[in-house]
Amino acid sequence: MKILIIRLGRIGDMILTTPMIKVIKRNYPNAEIHFIAGRQNHQVLKYHPDVTNIFVHKKTPLKLIANIIGIRKNNYDFYIDSKDHPSTESSLFARIVRARLKVGFNNKGKKIFDISIPAGSRQSRIHYIDICMQSLDLAGMETSGGNVRPELFLSGDSERYAVEFISRLPQLRVNIVLNISAGSSDRIWDNSKWAEVLSHVDSDKYNVILLFAPAEKDIAASLANLCPRLHAFNSMSLSDAFALVKACDGLMTPDTALVHAASAFDTPLLVLYSSSDFFTSRFYPMSSVKVIVRSDKTDSKINRIGPKEVIEAFKRFEKLLIADK
Repeated sequence: MKILIIRLGRIGDMILTTPMIKVIKRNYPNAEIHFIAGRQNHQVLKYHPDVTNIFVHKKTPLKLIANIIGIRKNNYDFYIDSKDHPSTESSLFARIVRARLKVGFNNKGKKIFDISIPAGSRQSRIHYIDICMQSLDLAGMETSGGNVRPELFLSGDSERYAVEFISRLPQLRVNIVLNISAGSSDRIWDNSKWAEVLSHVDSDKYNVILLFAPAEKDIAASLANLCPRLHAFNSMSLSDAFALVKACDGLMTPDTALVHAASAFDTPLLVLYSSSDFFTSRFYPMSSVKVIVRSDKTDSKINRIGPKEVIEAFKRFEKLLIADK
C-alpha cells in the first residue's frame, strides 16, 4: 500500500494535516506514506517516523522534473489532496501521478479526481483537521475514534537545545514563551503593546522567553531593549522553535503555526485571533488550556487588538496555568 498526500503552502496547515498520518497507519499499518510538500512546510515532517518520502516542490525546472520522475516511479493506491477548494498545482500533479484512486476537489465541469471532495463554505465552521479526515472518509478509511491532535516529531538536538536553554533561566518560575512573529504584518503586534502587557507580568514569578523568526530579528531586539528581563531564544530551525514550545509551561502568540504546535504538545495557550468566525473556527487551537482574544468586529485585524484586552486575558491565563500545575 502506497499513499501520496499533497500539502503545499503554510506551515500551520501541514501541522494540521499530520493527524491523517496516524489514521492512515491505523487503517493500513504497513502503508508507505509519501508527501508532496512546500519549501517551508516540509520541515514539519522531517523527523516523522511514519513518513516514507517527501517530494519538496520547487518551481525551478530541474527540481520540478526530478520530482515528476520520482513520483512517476511509484504506483500509488491513493493520491489525496484534502483541501475543499481548487488547487491548480494539485490538479497538475493529479494528472502526473499514477494512482488507483485520486481524491480531491474537482472544479465544476472537470473530473481530474476520481472521488470529489465537496466544496467548502465561508460560513463553514468545520475544523481544518476534520476537513482532512473527510478526504480519508471518502477514500474508505475508518476515521472515528482515537486522538486526532496534531503530532510533531523533533530532532534530539532541538529538544536538548530547548531544555538546556530553560535550565539556565532562574528556577522556580513559570516559563512562558512570547512569540512575536506571524505570517503577515496585520497579525504582528506593536512592541509598545507587548511592552505594556509585559509590565503587568510578575518577573519574580515568570520567565518570559522571546521567540521570533529570523525576519523579525530587529523587531525582537527592539522589544528586548524595551523589556530587558526578556530571555531571547535564537532558534536555528523550525524544530528548535517547536522544541521550545514543547518544553515551556505556556505560550503567548498571535494566530500562527505555533498555535498548532502548542496543540500538538498540549501546551497552554494565550492566542490573539481576528474577528473572523471562519478562520477562528477552522483553525481553533486544540490545547486543553487556552485563552483566546479576538479583534473587534469593526476592525478584524489582529494588530488592532488593544493591550488592555490582552492584560485582562493574561490574568485569566495565569489562573488557568496555576490550576493546570
